Amino acid sequence: MVSAVSFFSIFLYFILLSVVCLGEELLQTVTDEVFGRNYTYYQIRSRGRLRLELVSHVGDADIYISESDPHPSEENYDGKSFTCGVDSVEVSSTMKRPISVSVFGHPFYSVSKYSLSVFELPKGEVDYATLDALYNSNADEASEENHDPRVSHDDQIPKDSPDEESTLLTIAVTILKILFDILL
Repeated sequence: MVSAVSFFSIFLYFILLSVVCLGEELLQTVTDEVFGRNYTYYQIRSRGRLRLELVSHVGDADIYISESDPHPSEENYDGKSFTCGVDSVEVSSTMKRPISVSVFGHPFYSVSKYSLSVFELPKGEVDYATLDALYNSNADEASEENHDPRVSHDDQIPKDSPDEESTLLTIAVTILKILFDILL
């Protein structure tokens, strides 16, 4: 007999999963491994807004992307995610293709095994990565035109990462999956 708590957990899991994945289409998943202190490289030619999700099954792998450098790294990248859990990076529709992707094996582990998934994001949503890039380029132009050394810029508010919400939702879904597996 399924208890009310189990039923509620299952219901909540499916609601959250449908909210997170609503409109996202899985394009491809690759399962691979990378040795510690090494990179594995990929290229993505798909157009539109994308979300790259890197799940480390063993060890800890990190993801770096670039539209100009064929071998993105810790020092040279356009986007990155280096958490100890699920890593996620959003690719703007305005980035030049192909997008170069590198998966870095954390030096603490001799081998990291992972899955890298590419999702196409819905066209109707706001492309926050593009808006952020436009804002930054306009802010840079404005600061060059209106640079006054007598004005302090220490009170500026830091900008949030455009994929912060996506990362939090991915973590929440992962936790719910674990709870779902434990309850069943």
